[in-house]
Amino acid sequence: MLVKEAMNRNPLKIHDLATVKEAVERMALHQAVDLVVVDKGGAVVGMLGVEEVLRLLVPEFDELLEKGTAPERLKPQRRSSDTLPHLKVKEVMRRVEAPLHPEQSLESALGVLLQGGGKTFPVISEGKLAGSLSPADVARSLMWRDQVAQAQLKPQQDRRKRS
Repeated sequence: MLVKEAMNRNPLKIHDLATVKEAVERMALHQAVDLVVVDKGGAVVGMLGVEEVLRLLVPEFDELLEKGTAPERLKPQRRSSDTLPHLKVKEVMRRVEAPLHPEQSLESALGVLLQGGGKTFPVISEGKLAGSLSPADVARSLMWRDQVAQAQLKPQQDRRKRS
């Protein structure tokens, strides 16, 4: 299977000069967990996900993530409500050094996703955004492939039983 068979062809985008508050509002409106960040010219410059936003809102986020524990009580960042309306997406987004390609094998792309902490990656073709790929997209695609394969085997099995 190839990346183009599993990717989201219409990922949500946000401009790198938009505020984090605008990004959070877009994510909430579309029930999304990440956004592709583009510059003025439309080139992909990074990704912004829930994890990057949580780092701003929960001071001990990295420590909690490392320990794999939940806090007894969340201590919200006091300045987060003041900062979010002014903080630009480009200041907190994660840069993507090696985007995926539509013709790349799904297996190699999954390796990249896992090495990247299971985050969503943009898919670039001829310098333009072609889509995005998340571990959920890969799982959905593999499950669909297996269902199709089973459906194709069923008539063959039924014919064998009748013979």
